[in-house]
Amino acid sequence: MLHDESTIQMTKIQLKQAINYGLGRVVQYVQTYGVDDVIDALSTVCLDTDCYEYDGVKFGRWLYALFAGTEHEDKIKQALVVRINDPNHISDLELPFGVLKAMEQNDATIAERYRQRVLEIVEMKHSYAASYLTNWVGVYDDRIVDSARILGRILNPNDDQREAVIYWHLPKESEEQIVHVHHLLNINAQHDSDIARYVDYLMRHDHYPLPSEKTETPHKRPRRKYEKDSKKIIGIIEAAKNHKQKFPTRYAHIGRWATVEARIYLLDTILSMDDLDAIYRLLWVFRTPKATTPYFDEKLIDWANSSHEELRASAVRALCHLSHEQIYQLAINKLETGQITGRDSGVMRLFSQNYRPGDGGHILSALERVSADENDIHNWFFDLIDAARINKDEALIPVLKWGYSKTPCWNCRHAIVKQLIEWNALDDDLATECQFDADPDIRELVKKVANPPQN
Repeated sequence: MLHDESTIQMTKIQLKQAINYGLGRVVQYVQTYGVDDVIDALSTVCLDTDCYEYDGVKFGRWLYALFAGTEHEDKIKQALVVRINDPNHISDLELPFGVLKAMEQNDATIAERYRQRVLEIVEMKHSYAASYLTNWVGVYDDRIVDSARILGRILNPNDDQREAVIYWHLPKESEEQIVHVHHLLNINAQHDSDIARYVDYLMRHDHYPLPSEKTETPHKRPRRKYEKDSKKIIGIIEAAKNHKQKFPTRYAHIGRWATVEARIYLLDTILSMDDLDAIYRLLWVFRTPKATTPYFDEKLIDWANSSHEELRASAVRALCHLSHEQIYQLAINKLETGQITGRDSGVMRLFSQNYRPGDGGHILSALERVSADENDIHNWFFDLIDAARINKDEALIPVLKWGYSKTPCWNCRHAIVKQLIEWNALDDDLATECQFDADPDIRELVKKVANPPQN
């Protein structure tokens, strides 16, 4: 059941982190030693919102299973009720609500308190209400009706704007279910004016199509490419010169639809500039795979080594699409000097196009040597997984295994496990741990490997 002593002999800090990340080794620990040693950390995670990335319902179900039926359940239950009613925590209740959702099946009192609080937050028109409501509703008929009634009640009949709370999505697991939900709401709308108002709202905003009403999606008109002399290109250059925008979104959008000729024109312009705050903004144009940097220039290397943090980060991002000896040396130097955290955490992306066989050893050495936070580690593996897919070097196997337990991101952990399986490098110990992971997709992935379909 357990894969080795090193897994179950964890410090309190390691246990807290493993619980936070939803690692299977927590289940293995509890199965061996019981839940008493981890209950404080477990309770903190259930109440806290410090977890990096998760699905509240899935994670809540996994957490609850660790202490369900134990003497600790009532204490955690009471603490959760206090937390969800704390007015200072309305914006961070996805996980506490997720644990309560797992509990409600066996506790009518908890089910009612959970219901009341979700609907209270909906009536507040709080920006997080839609997410909480969708998770609470599930596929229960009475909840669908309750939700529609409250949403109809809080609608302003004279306001056609789509308020954030209205983004509750009707369940759409199957066409039969859509038909059922429509029938349910239509029947109740006949004698409930609030539900009728909500149904009318959905219809006016095209949120209420029946399967039979669906038409073939029309062919989308291709977006116009931005030429070098277009107003968009000229406008984005002026925006950069005036230091407009603190985030890359607008610049990256231009890059996605700029022609090759326009991108060459933009890079030519950037290389002729001296204003570093304008330069790093314009380099944001080359952030995505659809907006590759059109050619290499040594100035990009200089900027990637600049003391200006934003410029360094933008230059590295622009270089990651290119393959060049100087880019490779830049990446290796950054590893050796430990310049891979904070605004430099995107350095790993350079290895996608500039990896050499055996570089996995250099990478792992740097990862183990540097003190990093969760954001750094997430950034590293978001890029290193891509490098592994492209370069297929077995020297990256230890890197991926190191990242499995260190990355806070469920999606990255799933991608790591998938890559290890493709390389036939998922050892028995890790495969066993994955069977207890908080992410059901990881559990399913490993299950398929253990029980391959028969021809």
